[in-house]
Amino acid sequence: NEMTQEEYLAVMGKWADGERFVPEAFVGGLSNVYSHFAHWQRVQELLNEGDRAIEVGCGCGLSSRIYSLKTRCLLVAVDKPDVVDMSKQMYPTPGVLFQGTDLNWIGWSSVLGEFDVVVCVDVIEHVQNKDAMLSNLTALGHDQTRWILTTPIGPDDNPWHLHHWDSVEDFLDDVCRYLPRERVVRV
Repeated sequence: NEMTQEEYLAVMGKWADGERFVPEAFVGGLSNVYSHFAHWQRVQELLNEGDRAIEVGCGCGLSSRIYSLKTRCLLVAVDKPDVVDMSKQMYPTPGVLFQGTDLNWIGWSSVLGEFDVVVCVDVIEHVQNKDAMLSNLTALGHDQTRWILTTPIGPDDNPWHLHHWDSVEDFLDDVCRYLPRERVVRV
């Protein structure tokens, strides 16, 4: 179902709100664009060809496309159903399977299987039920899985952020209540 340009511009006005990053909308200025692409590049550097990977909180879908080019395997991209619907339109990518779910729901991961790499970039601070989210991230792994995570650290007055951490150590202590610390990388 194709959108008209007028419909697209109206949706982007609501959807690319500064918290949901869409490069073309240029919300947040050049530093926001650089920041996102720097994270995506760093994540891509940590992926290997052949990794079975999942991106939790895929946003517009561009990052999933970038990661799938590195892994050269089917990549699963998960986000809220309305976000996934938009991602499929904005960045349809062969080799990326978009799945809509409520990240606050305990058990959403049970139908997806296990992955070599679980990527979650700037998402956990938004999820109301952080413990359910961490439990699901754990369930996506096996005994060799690597988790690549990031979140803003330090003072945070962003109204979209429900959680924040004062230091990287605080963040790692929190998420590693669920995840094995030796296989968690914060980018």
